[in-house]
Amino acid sequence: MIKTELAFFMSDLNLSAEEFHQGIRGHWGIENRLHWVKDGIHKEDKNKIRCGTGPVAASIFSSIAINIHRKNGNDSIYEGQIKFRNNVKYLVKFYST
Repeated sequence: MIKTELAFFMSDLNLSAEEFHQGIRGHWGIENRLHWVKDGIHKEDKNKIRCGTGPVAASIFSSIAINIHRKNGNDSIYEGQIKFRNNVKYLVKFYST
């Protein structure tokens, strides 16, 4: 299914249309590769930790886990979690190096 969407943006930046486009695409790349994973896979919005530095620590651990999966060549964080979950020896070896 192809979806077309028209969006208007206002800015006081002196950029060409292409530069502006790349900036907006870059923002959504971050949204799709990090924030969606943190909420969609790690369920960050449903986290019940509310006290002290707990929410920040949970978010940092989530980011670390995502970075480990990406560094390990997993584009799909979900598939990376399955790989580690199903092979504890591999997980221990990965962390030992």
